[in-house]
Amino acid sequence: YLPEPDTWLVWDEKALTALNYLESRFESMNYADFKAIGLPIASGQIEGMNKSCIGIRMKRSGMHWSDSGAASMASLRAQTCAKHSLIDFNSLRHFAFP
Repeated sequence: YLPEPDTWLVWDEKALTALNYLESRFESMNYADFKAIGLPIASGQIEGMNKSCIGIRMKRSGMHWSDSGAASMASLRAQTCAKHSLIDFNSLRHFAFP
């Protein structure tokens, strides 16, 4: 839903910037089609996986991680806990927007 153009005349610059942002990305927000082909459209599953699989393991008492060690452990834990093979972000993005 977009308001009629005459209502935009009273919007401040922040509102117009937000509208322009959304309009320029309109095709990227076709969630029904993305969901129909099996692409993830929400972050809830990812956030839950981070909390239950990665966060609990990495925040145990006495744990200390370097940045590279934490990244490696997070990747290993995610792969171990995942029901399906993980797809890297760039591959997923290319699948969604060839």
